[in-house]
Amino acid sequence: MRLPKPTREALRRSVLRLGADIRNTLIITVDVEASPSRQEKDHVERLIWGRFGSHEVGIGRMMDLAEKHGARLTFFVDFCETARYPDEIEKVCREIVRRGHDVQIHAHRIRLPADFFVRHGVPEAPPTLNRFSRDQAEVLFRFLLGEAARCGVRNPVAFRGGGFEFNAEILRAMERYGLRLSFNYHCNHLWRNTPEDWRSLFAWPDGVIEVPLGMLPNPKDWRVFDFNLFDFSDEAAVRRFFAEYFQRAGGHGVLAMCMHSFSFLAADPRTRHFQYGGERPVQVFEHFLASRPENLRIITASELDREIREGRLLVERREGYPLLSRLNPAPIRAPALSGEEPRLAACNFCRTPREEMEDFGGRSKVRCPRCQSLERQRQFWEVYQRLIRREFDLSGKRVLHIAPSPAVRDALRRICQLVTADARPTGCDLQLDICHMPQLADASFDAVIAKAVLQHCRDDRAALAEFRRVLKPGGRVFLEFSCRINQETEPLSDTTAHYGQEALEKYGVGTFRHYGDRGALRMLQEFFLVKTFHGYDPVTGEVGTIFCGIRDAGGPP
Repeated sequence: MRLPKPTREALRRSVLRLGADIRNTLIITVDVEASPSRQEKDHVERLIWGRFGSHEVGIGRMMDLAEKHGARLTFFVDFCETARYPDEIEKVCREIVRRGHDVQIHAHRIRLPADFFVRHGVPEAPPTLNRFSRDQAEVLFRFLLGEAARCGVRNPVAFRGGGFEFNAEILRAMERYGLRLSFNYHCNHLWRNTPEDWRSLFAWPDGVIEVPLGMLPNPKDWRVFDFNLFDFSDEAAVRRFFAEYFQRAGGHGVLAMCMHSFSFLAADPRTRHFQYGGERPVQVFEHFLASRPENLRIITASELDREIREGRLLVERREGYPLLSRLNPAPIRAPALSGEEPRLAACNFCRTPREEMEDFGGRSKVRCPRCQSLERQRQFWEVYQRLIRREFDLSGKRVLHIAPSPAVRDALRRICQLVTADARPTGCDLQLDICHMPQLADASFDAVIAKAVLQHCRDDRAALAEFRRVLKPGGRVFLEFSCRINQETEPLSDTTAHYGQEALEKYGVGTFRHYGDRGALRMLQEFFLVKTFHGYDPVTGEVGTIFCGIRDAGGPP
């Protein structure tokens, strides 16, 4: 949708003023809600549009001010409320879209009918999203995305739970439905007020990017960048918040600000209903927009998603689901072996507890003394059990495992027909060069596993071509290698640093490149249909990426 001409001119002036080197980013999010508990009647008219007699101080006024100052807002619309106000919420969404602002997904479970989940064939859901099961999350997001489409919202990318509620099943459902941004990490759910709990952008195990609410630790509580919780009339305090926040973020970062559609209203202390209380909040918001620092840009959630996907904004930090244990009361739910509840901080091959782990490679307590597993092996086995097995069970299949680790090798031997291979004489079934494997027939394996292998062969494209050749149509190759987020692959000049000169000369084994995920993904897509999985290590909580290449049925081997 084309913005009005005055808005386009304001945006153009803003770009010229800020210049090309824009480092700090602000996303102004507005939760759009019409809760009956906040107003006795005309809920959408009053709580969303802010209409009281001749006064209007709702989302329309917010958009007016944002457009005047060259900004666009991100509106998180509660699509659970379409059950009560289907036509009104549709009009809200279509007007936001018409004016060129952003609409994303918001949900308060309590706004759905009491029998909603039972009618959809799953057990009745708890009142809060942080207790949802996989099936309940699936039903919820199917409904939310359907309602968003009906209301004219195309390609939403972000989700915020009501009350900032979420759990691992919510995050997994988001990934399945293409909602790549989570705006849910909030200090209200943190057990403690510690600087260690502060976060900037980070990625969850299944690839969803978390955009935490702007907050800073205080000695006793948190300072929260919420229009109704922070004194935005104090320009000096706002600038101090910016300075401290972006300094914590490493000199640049993304700050999420929270508002509500009724932020310009005042709550009656007796009834708690929101009423028109004058123009002061409107004036404060306009002054905030007009006086923002020149090195601060305002973008939408959709623009943030696009910049991350295009590699213009890097998300370097990853977190495992154990981080959810810091939130109250969001439980960790992740299937483990044999359907048992997972034991946190224990090896997922042999159940050895973290306290018994050995130091290895300069890292503290990472190697299992019983099965010798390390982080990347446990990450692969975790994501295989949790996700991969659902769509491609290796049980009974013929699997080629390159340079196997003992823990993964022994686990696979119990379930599949395993053939092991290595370039060096390490006791595997075969000794071969993965760049040229004439001893293996075309289409002779259901799956190939090569973890921490590709960076150590001279010609990675030749190796991928061979993996494709020996795979049956529909077969999978599972690859893991050190990979920098949102970067290109770079060759290394010293190829003998890890394995030594003899390994390079006799077996062609060295360290030839440092992969970036953008370059790696393009390369893999030359040979396979590609998916990515993110596994976490239950011992250290570290997260790793596993690339899955699918051998399509057509075309030459």
